[in-house]
Amino acid sequence: DRVVLDETLAWQLFGGFDVAGLSVTIDGKPFYVAGVVRREGRVLLCQRPEGKRFGLLWEFPGGKVEAGETPEAALERELREELDVETRTGRVLDALRLDARGGGDLLLFYESEIARGEPRTVECRALAWALPEEVAAYDLAPADRLFWRRTGLSGAR
Repeated sequence: DRVVLDETLAWQLFGGFDVAGLSVTIDGKPFYVAGVVRREGRVLLCQRPEGKRFGLLWEFPGGKVEAGETPEAALERELREELDVETRTGRVLDALRLDARGGGDLLLFYESEIARGEPRTVECRALAWALPEEVAAYDLAPADRLFWRRTGLSGAR
């Protein structure tokens, strides 16, 4: 199935609409996914490589949804490529525009669970398992900082 969503519906995704198994474009533009991986009360953060956009800032791991991919498949592929782990993607936690003017690409944050493997730095500079109250102290990429402020997710498990 292929679904094209307008911005209004996209903002409702995390309010009850299920996007599992759909290949989605938002306003005809590509979009991005990020995984919130939790373990023993901590969340996984990745430091972006030096020389890339937002280099050396911290983020929730993820990347771009490629043509023909579902958001879930894209996130699982990105975490396999970046961290060398197999994951299971859960529900959408939040959706953000990457451009404050509202015309930018969409970034969906998902719950994500490691099914097999131990994260390692394949495509990121460093990894950190941070307690929820420590996350704000990391120099987060702008969208990740906004996501954390909006959701808080202080109940990491």
